[in-house]
Amino acid sequence: MNDDRSLLRRQSPVDHVRIKLPLVASVLDNIVNKGGQPVLVGGLVRDYLLGQPGTNIDIEVFHISSSDELKLLLSPLGSISEVGASFGVWQYSGPEGSVDFSMPRLEQHTGPSHTDVSIQLDASLTFEAAASRRDFSVNAMGIDWGSHQLLDPFNGQDDLSGRILRHISPEFSSDPLRLLRAFQFSSRFGLTPHQDTVQLCRTMSLSNLSKDRLFEELKKWLLGSPHPSVGLPLLYELGVIQQWPEMMRYYESDYWEKAGYAIDTMRHTPAVSYPLMLASWLVHAISIDPDGSEIIHPFFSRLTDSSQLVDPLVSSMVATHTLIQLSMNPGLTESDVILTAKTAKLRSIIAMIRGAYPDSSRLVRYLLSTATRLKIMDGPLPPMIKGRDLLSLGIPPGDHVHEILSLVYDAQLKGAFKTKVAALEFIKEWWANDSDVDG
Repeated sequence: MNDDRSLLRRQSPVDHVRIKLPLVASVLDNIVNKGGQPVLVGGLVRDYLLGQPGTNIDIEVFHISSSDELKLLLSPLGSISEVGASFGVWQYSGPEGSVDFSMPRLEQHTGPSHTDVSIQLDASLTFEAAASRRDFSVNAMGIDWGSHQLLDPFNGQDDLSGRILRHISPEFSSDPLRLLRAFQFSSRFGLTPHQDTVQLCRTMSLSNLSKDRLFEELKKWLLGSPHPSVGLPLLYELGVIQQWPEMMRYYESDYWEKAGYAIDTMRHTPAVSYPLMLASWLVHAISIDPDGSEIIHPFFSRLTDSSQLVDPLVSSMVATHTLIQLSMNPGLTESDVILTAKTAKLRSIIAMIRGAYPDSSRLVRYLLSTATRLKIMDGPLPPMIKGRDLLSLGIPPGDHVHEILSLVYDAQLKGAFKTKVAALEFIKEWWANDSDVDG
């Protein structure tokens, strides 16, 4: 194996960048020759020390005069874009990958929101001073480009070795996003929050955090953790779930443990999506919230205003629970499956049942064979009868046509007939009887 993932396990991040981004490497060498100090920072360093492949390449450039000088030094890269003017961040995107370049800065939170922050760019800062704005010791390390030396003013390497997540300063609590970062980082990397960090997290409120940020942090947890169930007790330990009263009812129920099985199993389903992970996490809540009005809808409203996302998810969750209940007795029929396909995608339901419910293999096989045979895996059963069929029977045009088509389609879904010929006979009989009554 000779891809980027295996290379990074054998090489330092400096060597990784030299091989993957030779043009960027030449620019960084030039910055060193002109007295600057490029430092690889962030997740690439942390992941390297964990023996994991990194994806994001972030470089902080010290000992230059200004952001204008940084832009000039980066000019040999060609097209670069300023992605954060007040943050002094420039991004290079080339065929071989992308890199974010930034100047050292100090940050001070000025209000309760994650975005209430003042920025002071200062390339003369020491690495320790610049790193002090970061959240955790494991994220406050750097690797000097010229010397390959690990810069670790807050003992992040020791914390990584001990699998500890430790905040850097009391300023940590000024940013509500960091509460969720503590949660998802612990789950994704198998870290245990230090007790002082836990205590600080419990004092923090999520009330001023945007829905988008909450949505994205939960996404990182569910899709980035090898075993997302690790995060479930952390939600309580760090004081997160207590801020979602509707979810406390779920947490305190017997179904919370089942949620852990569901998300762990679903996490390893090929090409699993974030919405399906969310649905798998919450599907067992349907047992105590049958229509989703008390737990699921209120919680989703914290994450998004998109009914196009939420409504199909809730429909799939309700349908999943219904099919599970029907399968526990001989009452599950083909008509039940057909009716379900009218309100939710069977493909998603089957995936959720497979992931969330152990011992469901028999039901999964039945649903797969039925959905495949009837071609309803991704949509409802097509109607046998259309408007032109009614005209061929002598039924005149008018507002009643839509009513008849709806009635006939419902009868089809309930199994009143299996063929178009039988459907036409059904309509003839119904129309004759209805006309006799009207007469």
